[in-house]
Amino acid sequence: MGAAPRMPKAPAKGFGNDWAKTGPGLGSLLPCKEPCNAPPPGSSHRRRAVHDLLGGRAMHDQPCRTVSGRARPAASGHDRSGGSLTDFPRPVCPALPPRPAKTAVLASILLALFGPLPLVAQDAPSTQAFREDFSAPLDPARWYVSDGWSNGGWMACTWASRMVDVTDGVLRLTLSPAEAGSEDWLCAEVQTQARYHYGTYEARIRTDEGSGVNAAFFTYIGPVHEQPHDEIDVEILTRDTGSFDVNTYKDGEPHYGATVPLRISSNSDFHTYSFVWEPDKIRWFVDGELVHTAAGPDLPQTPQKIYLSHWNSRTLTDWMGPFVDPQRPLVMQVDWLSYTPPDQDCQFEASLLCQPGWQN
Repeated sequence: MGAAPRMPKAPAKGFGNDWAKTGPGLGSLLPCKEPCNAPPPGSSHRRRAVHDLLGGRAMHDQPCRTVSGRARPAASGHDRSGGSLTDFPRPVCPALPPRPAKTAVLASILLALFGPLPLVAQDAPSTQAFREDFSAPLDPARWYVSDGWSNGGWMACTWASRMVDVTDGVLRLTLSPAEAGSEDWLCAEVQTQARYHYGTYEARIRTDEGSGVNAAFFTYIGPVHEQPHDEIDVEILTRDTGSFDVNTYKDGEPHYGATVPLRISSNSDFHTYSFVWEPDKIRWFVDGELVHTAAGPDLPQTPQKIYLSHWNSRTLTDWMGPFVDPQRPLVMQVDWLSYTPPDQDCQFEASLLCQPGWQN
């Protein structure tokens, strides 16, 4: 798959989402003895940031958190690299520390060292509808900004909080060289603190244009959360701004993928991408028009977090195209994002659920 994966730049050692910015946590006390970020040579790679969550799931140092690893499948659901999606062994770090909730001594030490615990994602899914219009800076009670690491060698960038900006009511996720003339790139990702289950997910997005780049709106949960890998994707591969990919994962296996054409290119105007997740089917919409349906026994079932990300790759060329330096920063713009639980209807005028006959 080209050059050997680079070790990710280790962020400040942290115990949970916000603790990575405030001081050392258990990661500094329990370092991994081997780099755990790269799958074995010749194995396929699967994109996904692996984030440590408090909630009783303390993780080790950041370099040991990028071990998920599968190659992004084609729309047909097969690994474009030609390898198996499940057959390579993953590096294993030392055993995780005990859950704080179950260990009073550990909790006392943490409280003495760091004070009250920060807000973190909870196991139980949220049932509250929300609409984020980005009219104010990101609320850390709702959003976590990825910062200071790479998912693995197949990514050609490092997540950086300074690539995330809210201005004039728009979230901007920028992909840019770390500095002028540098081959090191910085990319952007935000994720919800909470998890969500069945319901309607919507985001109004405008992409840039560039080969080897992925502008994504998706939900995800995985082994790092002590859950199976389930996922629902909207991924705009901006080498072709006239289409986007949809896909699902259940227990780490891809199902029901497709490439969907756009009537108007993703970089020439905003589009509203929606998916309605129900127990027996998932439906994707663009600007209120049904474009794809997945139904069958292999639908994801586990509550997930919501992600927006903008990143590049020099190795996943069959899927994303070769990365070509655009000689400028690339920007993914998000006008708004929303979630509506299944027991609620129209929450705001622009929602799919407010359109008459949307279910037909």
